[in-house]
Amino acid sequence: MPDLIITLTAQQATRLQSALATPENPTPTIADAKAICVRTLRARVLQHERRVQEAVIADTPFDPT
Repeated sequence: MPDLIITLTAQQATRLQSALATPENPTPTIADAKAICVRTLRARVLQHERRVQEAVIADTPFDPT
């Protein structure tokens, strides 16, 4: 599988840290940023796969008689 590498300058890393800071985690690390990226990508893939599977479901008429 290919690697996903994101290279940040010091200024970009500082901006990212500020953007990810919360009251519970005022000084997030690169590991925190990586975890957020992985969760976001995983959720996006699952969402896509669900849409694909839902599109396959055939809506057949139901006649209860």
